[in-house]
Amino acid sequence: MTKDLVPDYCFLGKKSSPEPFLATDPSTMLSAGHHHPLLLLLLLLLAIPPLLRAQLDYPSANLSTIWTNDPSQLSHTANFTDGSQVRSILLRISPSFFGPTFACGFFCREPCVAFLFAVFAVYTNSGGGITLPTLASPQVVWSANRDRPVGANATLHFTAGGDLVLHDANGTTVWSTGTSGRSVVGMNITASGNLVLFDQDGKLVWQSFDHPTDSLLLGQTLKEGQRLVANTSMTNWTRGQVYLTVLSDGLYAFVDSTPPQLYYQKKISSNKATKNSTHIKYLNGSLVALSTESNNSDQMISLPSAPSLQFLRFESDGHLKIYEWRDEPSQGWQVTDNLLHLDDCAYPTVCGEYGICSNGQCSCPRGANVSSIYFQSVDDRKSSLGCFLVTPLSCQSMQQHSLLAADNVSYFNYIDSDAAALEGIDEERCKQACLKNCSCKAALFQYAANVSNGYCFLPSQLFSLQNNQPQISHYNSSAYIKVQMTNASPTPDNSGRNTTPGNKSYSVGVILGIVGALDYPSANLSTIWTNDPSQLPHTVSFKDGSQVRSILLRRSPNFFGPTFACGFYCKDACTTFLFAVFAVYTTAAVTLKEGQRLAANTSMTNLAPPQVVWSANRDRLVGTNATLHLTAGGDLILRGADGTAVWSAGTSGRRSSNLAPPVVWSANRDRLVGTNATLHLTAGGELIPAAPTARPSGPPARPAGWQVIADVLHLDVCAYPTVCGEYGICSNGQCSCPSGVNGSIYFRLIDDRKSNLGCSPVNPLSC
Repeated sequence: MTKDLVPDYCFLGKKSSPEPFLATDPSTMLSAGHHHPLLLLLLLLLAIPPLLRAQLDYPSANLSTIWTNDPSQLSHTANFTDGSQVRSILLRISPSFFGPTFACGFFCREPCVAFLFAVFAVYTNSGGGITLPTLASPQVVWSANRDRPVGANATLHFTAGGDLVLHDANGTTVWSTGTSGRSVVGMNITASGNLVLFDQDGKLVWQSFDHPTDSLLLGQTLKEGQRLVANTSMTNWTRGQVYLTVLSDGLYAFVDSTPPQLYYQKKISSNKATKNSTHIKYLNGSLVALSTESNNSDQMISLPSAPSLQFLRFESDGHLKIYEWRDEPSQGWQVTDNLLHLDDCAYPTVCGEYGICSNGQCSCPRGANVSSIYFQSVDDRKSSLGCFLVTPLSCQSMQQHSLLAADNVSYFNYIDSDAAALEGIDEERCKQACLKNCSCKAALFQYAANVSNGYCFLPSQLFSLQNNQPQISHYNSSAYIKVQMTNASPTPDNSGRNTTPGNKSYSVGVILGIVGALDYPSANLSTIWTNDPSQLPHTVSFKDGSQVRSILLRRSPNFFGPTFACGFYCKDACTTFLFAVFAVYTTAAVTLKEGQRLAANTSMTNLAPPQVVWSANRDRLVGTNATLHLTAGGDLILRGADGTAVWSAGTSGRRSSNLAPPVVWSANRDRLVGTNATLHLTAGGELIPAAPTARPSGPPARPAGWQVIADVLHLDVCAYPTVCGEYGICSNGQCSCPSGVNGSIYFRLIDDRKSNLGCSPVNPLSC
């Protein structure tokens, strides 16, 4: 037991239930005259009656006190616009007299028939009143009875023997601290949110910090073997399937099954020389790993510092988030970080059981025969809830088990090599091992280069799968999901279709072209560029599969950073191209081999893929060896490899005699700007026949990648007309097809792994 002392400012003389709280800020009782701050404080305290001064906060209670879960007896009851309600028993006023703070008592959500005895963070005014019902809904950070809620008229009894006991209305004991006979003399809610029972020396006998539920508060420790167990859902407080725990060598997250399946691990960076117990402590600015017999600490995760009340919560979706009270830019509880930093599809329950996650969209496995339905969504409008087998598996009919193949699909549990049931085997043996084991729900096969030497995972419970991208994961993977056949069911394709991805590869290197200057934003008349990387040496491939072949490039005004270029742009197989203006990231000039000039080169091929901001031929793509011709007459013409004119600027003969003539054509403006002498790419991204302008200078910016900083239309994600394609139904950003009441199938997803592409009728309409 921790030997911390209870703060000596504890008030032990409180009544069993608080009097009505002070609703008016007492500072308003002072006049607006000029007073010394100490005098103002003295006048304030003298102006408040003794009973109300005691009422400013009531953080402590004495033995032999009973609280009944009845708002008429717990007068400090507050309702919130999110449907929650708190009935406060102990409350510690905010250190700043108003702001976020901690209280304990009964907590419920509409219709308030089930209650937790809990510690919660609330917002109080300077009189100690719980306020801001819209912005500051209570945040439960610990609860005693999450699996056994109580009803109205339940009681909390702080017994004469020093035990704290929660009884339901019928007298049934639901929970207790088990501290009877241990010299407890009082109870206190501390400024850090720790509910403590202490003895006459002020030493802790019991504390809520030793019994974490789903949250950690600043200063709290998660000991080796302890767990943060997420709620089942936002509205279901019972223990869910995912949990975070401390093992001897680090922090781990699992989804509960037989055996548990690992999806996150953060190991202690230094090797432990002893076998001392490990614990993780939540400090301001970091999570640190500590040993029970060592003062050495190992920072595991860096956190944003806490300017106000802050806590960690492990949530039902498997995310570990930091919540913090913020006054700016808007007042309220805000998530300031998501600490596990996994891909959205790498969480085990993101698409429920059997669901396949692709770019945040969920779908059910489907057989090669489109008429065969082996899985259906639990809820067609909430595809994230997962899928279920149309025909449940039966161990009495194992001879009718078959495997449904899903190529290029991986599983979160691959991070745990110890979870593989078999190693160094081929795909067929892995599949047969699953068919011979009734508890196996799928054969998951992972391998690198040799398909005969892979890992075989045979989970007894199958959670969310995810699309595998071998060029990113650096391994190949397929899933063979067990289904129950019936006499009417065609056999699914379980032949072990080739899971080896195509030989497509994307260069992540940078090819530096030899150009005549640090940047090359302009070109003269009578110039022809051919869409051939051997003739356009400033060609760069990016990790997202895109490629640019630059014709003009204006170096960043800061010498490195985002800027504009124009040229040929393509994606993936690169058989079709746009002539386009695109934003890219450039570094400072790089010196090439002796005799070559300096070149500005595109960089950050992972973080900064090109962003096309204008294109000439979006409806008529060209191929390799297409040409772009800036003619002697001043026209800019794009031709296919066969010489067919695909697009032109239509500026032939449009010259001006002015020394600084206006632009005669602009790629991204309706107005005419420019000159007749050269083709020029401006710092603003305009492609014009014009003379080059001087480059501004400025400090370099720190690269971070392209980011969406606002969605200007401010519509709900489901309010966009093509969010779920044709016939699709959007619910909370998830797409599904209309379904019949009797289970009849009238619509199918166009692509099961991309539900946002929409649906098509099984039987086309006929007039």
